[in-house]
Amino acid sequence: MKRLLIAFSLFVLAFPLTAIARDLATMKGSWICQAGCNCAPASPQKYASIAIRIAPGGKQEGVLRNQCGNESAAEFTPGRIRATQWNLGGGISADNNTISWDNGSVWKRQPANVSELERRMAYWESRYFYCPSPSGAFPSKESDGGAPACDDGDSAMFNALLCRSGDARGCNTVKLSQDKDGRFWRSPEKQRLRPAEPSGLKDGQTTFSGDHAAGLFVYFGHTGDRDAFAQWIKWIDSNERCLTWCGGLPPGTTPRYCKNDRCALRFGDCQTLLLLGARMNVGVPFCKADPFNPLPTVTNAAQALKNTYDETVGKLPAKAPGLELLRKNFDKALAAYQKAVEPLEQLRTKLEAELVETLLISQLEKTISARVNDRGYSRHNALVGIMMLEDWGLGRKWMNAEARRVAKDEPLNPFFQFVAYRKESRQRMLADILEECPAESSDKRRLRRQWSWERDTSKREWLDTMYWDCSFVGRMYLEQGSPSTKENTAETALRQAFGAELKKVAELHNRAAEALEKIRKLIKDPGKTLVDEGKKAIQDLEDKAKQLKEKPLEAVTPQIPEKPLEKPVETIKEVLKPPPILRPPRLPSRF
Repeated sequence: MKRLLIAFSLFVLAFPLTAIARDLATMKGSWICQAGCNCAPASPQKYASIAIRIAPGGKQEGVLRNQCGNESAAEFTPGRIRATQWNLGGGISADNNTISWDNGSVWKRQPANVSELERRMAYWESRYFYCPSPSGAFPSKESDGGAPACDDGDSAMFNALLCRSGDARGCNTVKLSQDKDGRFWRSPEKQRLRPAEPSGLKDGQTTFSGDHAAGLFVYFGHTGDRDAFAQWIKWIDSNERCLTWCGGLPPGTTPRYCKNDRCALRFGDCQTLLLLGARMNVGVPFCKADPFNPLPTVTNAAQALKNTYDETVGKLPAKAPGLELLRKNFDKALAAYQKAVEPLEQLRTKLEAELVETLLISQLEKTISARVNDRGYSRHNALVGIMMLEDWGLGRKWMNAEARRVAKDEPLNPFFQFVAYRKESRQRMLADILEECPAESSDKRRLRRQWSWERDTSKREWLDTMYWDCSFVGRMYLEQGSPSTKENTAETALRQAFGAELKKVAELHNRAAEALEKIRKLIKDPGKTLVDEGKKAIQDLEDKAKQLKEKPLEAVTPQIPEKPLEKPVETIKEVLKPPPILRPPRLPSRF
């Protein structure tokens, strides 16, 4: 009898565990919220999931994830489910295919007859990593050490692409990365924490970058978020210009996206900003169609004066009333000027944008970048630029031809396949997605560390997918329609002529920048500069002799003394003296 009671007690204790395990196995999988889906921002397809995880001690437990990425542990009783963290219960239908939550929300199990891509996209939703933040969890990579720590340094760029694919979570993340002054940061969490800018030009992560600005171009073009764009332009204009030579332009000239010179606007950025400004009727006062000469502005000069005031007079323990009044009058006058000039800047921006479109500056810049950039993120960003211009109706056949060349070079990149062939068959793109983005049955579940399409495909970085990248290309594959392409004979001739001239101008610009740098060095240390130039010229002669094998090196290599030259100018002139010019004999005058 005693043995019978013990056996019965064990059965009673084991029954709930067995029931829970059975319910988990039955209910796990992908679900779709079909009613009462009130949280935001949410998955475009309203995907939800029930998964199994191993809790401390080896016990299995259910994990619910709703369409907004919020998670809760799950408890099961016959015909019922409870989300403990959400403090919410629900009823389970007899066929186990519907959950009717007590708050009115309804989940339906994903149908069995969906496509393989849709099945995987639902699974990827269950694997996303969200960076926890007081402003709201947002799409991110996890850190080298794994969750819950975040690697959100590239958040602005790939969330802008998620936004472009129709995912509101990406749009929301970009929007939350802007502060009240209009400045953008790398992520919402970076915006909250406001990390210091690195002091140097090599080490440390800047608070923003040109790559992330390229993401913002996509975001603004897709959303038309005029207020955010206007605030950003105002902040860039008031921000101090480059303190060093940026892009070959002297200090105090080039605008910056942050407070480090590594954030300087790049070649072509101003032209893209003008196109955006014209689309949203926002003036871009520091830009014009000319790629090499950003405009000085009253706002920026005024901000520099105010900064000087704050750093000098503003730090005095006591200030004369007259100085305070002067500062207030200055601020009022500046605000009145900015308000008066705003419509003029809007008109000028539209005129400059017309010139940018006519001269095809942005198209050429993006196409050249795709041609010359190496594999990796710089090539990825060039293809992002081509996609963006095509979205805006500014695509050209020769741009698409360059995208196809890149797609041929890296056939395993589904994003490249999309940009190259979105107007035609996307079957190669689909094959890449299904080959590289995991199914649940084959997923190795490694660290979620990569936006795979910005990496060299030969490195197979998709093995560490963050899953967001897979959903991005999945949604782009499913996107309906394609942009129109403009082309005419006169434009083609203009493009060819302008391209040739642009190359010449770029070369001259680089030469001028080098010459200016040499002048600066010469002024700073004339003796050393001339010696260095002499050595360089001699090295060039040595290299040429090695290549041509015309004569022994000794015959073309003057000796430079080890110690500094006593008369550097005269000595270098002698070393660099050109050979005599051989002229033909003069003919008699009668000829």
